[in-house]
Amino acid sequence: MRIGITATTCMLLICAGTACDRSQQREADQRAEQAKAKARELGRKAEDAAKKATSEVDSAVNRGTDSASTSSAQEKLRNGARDLKNAGTDAAGKLSRATLVAKVKTALANDVGLKTVNSIRVTADGQVITLNGTVSSEERKREAEQAAAAVPGVSTVVNHLAVQ
Repeated sequence: MRIGITATTCMLLICAGTACDRSQQREADQRAEQAKAKARELGRKAEDAAKKATSEVDSAVNRGTDSASTSSAQEKLRNGARDLKNAGTDAAGKLSRATLVAKVKTALANDVGLKTVNSIRVTADGQVITLNGTVSSEERKREAEQAAAAVPGVSTVVNHLAVQ
């Protein structure tokens, strides 16, 4: 999961440091999708391992081992599987937010300009994007909000940009 997060972080830095053209945007989108797919695959593998372990515990129960300790082991396995699944879901959510932030920063770089993007901090909470920082004019503030709102997956833009 760290590899996926690292890849997404690198993508953000690349997009923030240079103006991204369409091919770079497609590449960034592909890398983000690959990272999300990897996180989902890791979650599936963890679930499979937990199911296998549960099956082994069930086999031990059927062979007549101590039922109290087996019950406890089964409960621990169920809890572990649940926790692992939740961690995978959380990781996928973080990747989705990072992907959305990267897309918004790319749109800002393309529509408003790289110099302006460097003074804007973009955060995501679900599909809500928040813009913080400073811009040179009311027009740049409006352009930034419109560029962020035009990104697929953004439902609301909270514009806290200040005009310098």
